[in-house]
Order: sequence, then C-alpha cells, then structure tokens
Amino acid sequence: MPADNLGSTPNLAKRPKEIVWVGVMIAGLFFITLNLYWFFPVVSDLDKNIKEKQAETILRISGEINESLIAEENAVKEAARAIAPLRALLPVDQKKFLSDYLESNDSVLELALIGADGRQEYFLSKISPQDDSLFIDRSLDEEFIAAKENGFYSSGSCGGDLKQFSPCLAIASAIGQGDGFSGVISARVNPKKASEIISGAKIGQRGSAYAVDADGKILIRPDSFLENGKRGEALSGLIKGGESFSFGEYKGENGQSNYLAAAELARFGWFMAAEEPASDVFKARNGITIIALAGLALGVIILVFVSWNAFSLVRTTKLLDRERQRVNAIIRYLTDGIIQCNYESRIVLLNPAAERIFSLPGKELAGKIISPDDFKNPKLKILAQIMHPSLAAESRRLSRNEGEYPEIYEIRIKDPVERDFQITTIPITQLPGQATSFLKIVHDISRERLINRAKSEFISIAAHQMRTPLSGIKWTLNMMLDGDFGAITAKQKSFLEKSYKTNEQMIILIRDLLDVARLEEGRFGFEFSESDLIGSIASAVESYEQAARNKGIDLEFVRPNSEIPKVFTDPAKISLVISNLIDNAIKYTDKGSVKISMEVREPYVHIRVKDTGIGIPKKAKLQLFNKFFRAPNALQRQTEGSGLGLFIIRNIIKRHGGDIWFESTEGKGTEFSFSLPLRKELIPSDDLPIKEYSV
Repeated sequence: MPADNLGSTPNLAKRPKEIVWVGVMIAGLFFITLNLYWFFPVVSDLDKNIKEKQAETILRISGEINESLIAEENAVKEAARAIAPLRALLPVDQKKFLSDYLESNDSVLELALIGADGRQEYFLSKISPQDDSLFIDRSLDEEFIAAKENGFYSSGSCGGDLKQFSPCLAIASAIGQGDGFSGVISARVNPKKASEIISGAKIGQRGSAYAVDADGKILIRPDSFLENGKRGEALSGLIKGGESFSFGEYKGENGQSNYLAAAELARFGWFMAAEEPASDVFKARNGITIIALAGLALGVIILVFVSWNAFSLVRTTKLLDRERQRVNAIIRYLTDGIIQCNYESRIVLLNPAAERIFSLPGKELAGKIISPDDFKNPKLKILAQIMHPSLAAESRRLSRNEGEYPEIYEIRIKDPVERDFQITTIPITQLPGQATSFLKIVHDISRERLINRAKSEFISIAAHQMRTPLSGIKWTLNMMLDGDFGAITAKQKSFLEKSYKTNEQMIILIRDLLDVARLEEGRFGFEFSESDLIGSIASAVESYEQAARNKGIDLEFVRPNSEIPKVFTDPAKISLVISNLIDNAIKYTDKGSVKISMEVREPYVHIRVKDTGIGIPKKAKLQLFNKFFRAPNALQRQTEGSGLGLFIIRNIIKRHGGDIWFESTEGKGTEFSFSLPLRKELIPSDDLPIKEYSV
C-alpha cells in the first residue's frame, strides 16, 4: 500500500460535518429571530398590566379618601343641625355643645360659631388662644357668604396660622335656611382618617401613596416619607398634563429610579399619587429582558462559534491536506522502514524503505495478517521476525517493561543474510488512552553494530597488548625502588617514583578501557548473589581511611538505625561503585568531611556519599555521566583521570535495576546518591545497551 494513504480522509467523510455546521448555524439564526419575535409584545403587555395595576390601586385609595372627606363634611353639617334648636337657649348651652363637639372629634382643630349678622360669637381651638378671636366681624369671609347662600362650604386649604397643619380642611355649614337662618358653624379639620388610609396603603413591597395639591405639593404622606425636590418636579409635570391618569419616573437622591402614577381626586382639586421603586415595578419585565438578552447573546455566540468553526473547518482541512502531503513525503523518503498494523498484526501500510527491506510490494501485503506461522514462508520470513521479534535468532528488549510504549527491540536475523534491526513500536491513538493501531519503525543497525564491534575489539586488543608490558614495567620499577638492582641516589629515586606513578595511571586507564569495552559488548561478567551491603560499604570506607587522614578529611560512615536486609547484587561491582565515589570525594575535597549514609525507601535502598569539596559547575552537570568527560574545575585541579569512572558506575547501577543522581553547588560540595532494588524481580533479566546518559 503506498504511503500516500496514511491518514487520508475521504471527501465524503467531511461532508456530514459541513452539513451539521450549516444546520447549527440556521438553528442559531432561528433562535435569535424567535427571541426578538416574542420579546417586544411580551414587554408591551407587561407595561400595560403595570399601568392598569397602578391605576386600580390609586382608584381604590382615592375612593376611600373621598369617603373619609365626605364623612368629615357630614359631621359638620350634623353639628349645624344639632345646634339649631339651641340657638334660642342660653349662650352657655351653645358653648358647652361646641366644646363637647370639639373634644369628641380628634380631627377638628378649631371650631367657631358665627351669628346671622356675621359676628363671631364663639371660638374654640386646640392649638391657639381663644380670647382674641371673639366678636370679630366675619361677614365678608368667603366661607360665611357661601354657607349663608348655599348652605355649605368646604375648601382643601385652611390658610393663616394653620398652614403648618397639612392637610387642613375649611368646612362651614349654615344653621337653618332662609328666614330660619341663625348663623354658621365654621370648622378647621385635619382629616386623620385620610392620613391613616394613606399610611396603611400597600403599594408593592416598598412603595408609598400620598395626596398632593394642584401644584404638586404633598398634603398627606406616610410617616416614613421624606421630601424630595425631584419628586415634586415629576409630580408637577404629571398634574399639568391634564390626563385622568399620568405615569412617569424620577430618580431619587440615592440615585434609585422610582415609578410614579397620579390621578385627580373628586374633591378640593387634590391629586392622588403612588410611587414604587422601578426595580420592583419592572422586576418581571427586567427578568424577561435578561432572559431575552441571554437568549439573544447565546444565539449570537452560537452563530459566531459556528461561523468561526465553519471557517476553521475549511482552513483546518486545507492545513491537514498540506500536512498530510508533507508527512507522506517524509514517510516516502524516510530511510527507515515504516509499518502500520492493527492489533491482529494486519498490515495497513508499508513505506518504500520497508518494501526494500522485505523485497515485497506494499500492495501485495496490504490487509494481510502476519502470524508466527509465516516464519516458514521464505518470502515473509524477515517480515514475520520483525512483527514477532521472539522468532529472530537473537532478540533483546530495550524498553524496561513489556507492553510499555515505545516498545523497543533489537533483533539479529541470520537467514538469508545476517542483519541487525532495531524495531520501535508506537501506538497510534484516536481516543485518549485507546490505541487503534501501531506504527513499527524498522531501523537497520547492521553497520552500526559492525563499527561498534570493531571499535570494541580494537580497544580490547590494544588494552590487552598494552597491559602486559605495562605490568612488566611496573614490576621492574618496583624492584629498582626496592634496591634489588643496587643502591640508587635520591634524585634517581624521585624520577623512578614519578615513572611508577605514571605507569600506574596508565594501568588504571587500560583497566577502565577494558571495562568499558566489556560493558559495550555485554560481557562485563555480572555475578549476582545475596550480599551484605553494610559490610561492603564499611570495607570500602576502611580502605580509604588513611588517604582521608593524610588530607585532614573526616571520613565517616553513618550506619542506619534500622536493619538493612541483604541485597541481591554483584558484590565486586557494587564495591567498585562505592570505592569510586569515595575516591572522587576525597580527591576533590581539600578540607571538611566525606560522609557515607544509607536508608531504606521501599522497594529500594538508597546510598549517599556527601562531601564538602569543589562541587560541580552548573554547565557540566548535563554531561557528567558521559564517557571521557571531566568538569573544567576538576581538570584544573588534577590533570590525571580518564573520565570513565562515572560512566562505568552508572551502567553498573543501571544493570542492577537502580539509578544514580547527584546534587551539587560549586564551591560548597556534592552529594551523590544511588538506589538498589531490595526485590530480585526489579533487576533486569539481561544487560541493557550502553548509552551516554544526561542528568
């Protein structure tokens, strides 16, 4: 199968997505239109209902107030009828009647009896002195004239000293009619019943009702009511409109908007008004408005989202097509073989490099399941070993755990020719955590193996060839220093000691090179057994005590408080690790201490070697475990050293299933830590390939 088919998406598969997006876009437009269609009529009906409710409330309160005012007028008329028979009696009887009437009526503030000639005969008041008001001429008063001619007079304003009492009614009733006219009863009344009606009026949850005059001045108001200039201006505007019912709004001093309604009372030219916070009045309307706006916003968001997604879909499709072409070109010209298969090992795709490796065309293999039985088929033998590495002559898993991805194997195929391959298997996921197929990358490492093998063999042969003469030189120099060939001078001894030391360094370098070669070839010779880790550490510490004393360094092994179980290791190799770390710590520490400690952290045991030496520069940390690398400050301090010690150490620890790391501050010291597994099953079953590690 050609590589061009990898990840391709037929046009038919795209079309349903486009249809869905267009459908959602139409639904968004319909949603917006529907919101606008019902919103305005509903809001209009709500406003109409609000006005009708306010008008109904005002009419009800106005009716109650009119009844209370008529009751006040009728009370004065009744008093005029009651006093008429008393006019023929003694004045004291008339005064007593007036006094009793005044005391029995809480709403009456003042009461006067005016004779038929217009002179005031009696004046009784609850709020002002009475003596100065007797026998004054009131024949020209408007209320006397109107009551004499019409029998009755009433006014919504008292005037004079009674302006402070609001509201105040001036009511006068004739005593008798025509020839029987004997005077007028004049009363100043504060209609408390009307005040009680207004105070008890319920206008919503926080609203108020009050009575005003034709100028918008408030006459009757609730007890908790406060004057407001803006309210007066709004009321004056409503009253001057001349309508039976008027509606408006004003903002109070606290910035709160209030809804206002006014209607004319039947008497005195007064007006009845009611107000309520606009937030209460229009609560339902505001709620519906919010819902409508939210729906509108949602529709707009859907429309924008869908439009953007439709645009993105077109743009992404083009980008995907371009990316697919690029990926196909990479796969087509990739030198490594690429195999795409499913769970059943059914071949989906081969790139040209894979076709060359297997000498088979991709079209012939597409859709074929490669089973272990195909190993017997000469044409499919190589492919069967690639798909099932256990069939190969030699097979080694490089990934830590089976089934862990990427899964890496190295295999050697000996038929028809000997070749080495590295196979990397990667899951292809379309759903999170669910692999739908696999990609196998086949890398031919035959040439790399051949070169590495030749290099290792060369190093091994060269090291072996050099070790024999170096050993001979060592023993010869040793005999000369011991005086076996006769006495030597002090100068000769100095030169011989330097030569001996240099020869010893060469022997150590040859040993390290041989160790590296054995590690790379997988024949380092690990021999695992149960070992006493504390004993190994104590022995290594003891062997370096003299070297530490010579430099004035405190070398200490801090033994663990709890018992450390025996660990399955290669004792000789672990002793090499511990000795190397202690040697480095003493070598690069001028003063202070070197401390070795250990602790159990299930399922591992951790060993630490901490010094107060020169530390490791930050830039050197990433390369510290690479072959032949030495930190700049270490090179300045000591030119001797191969740079192979930490490389060997790390590979020994990795082979044991552990890990090594360090923390260091330049100029303050370094702490190396490594872990070893306490359980045998955590140790790798075979040697892992040698790599150059970064921290």
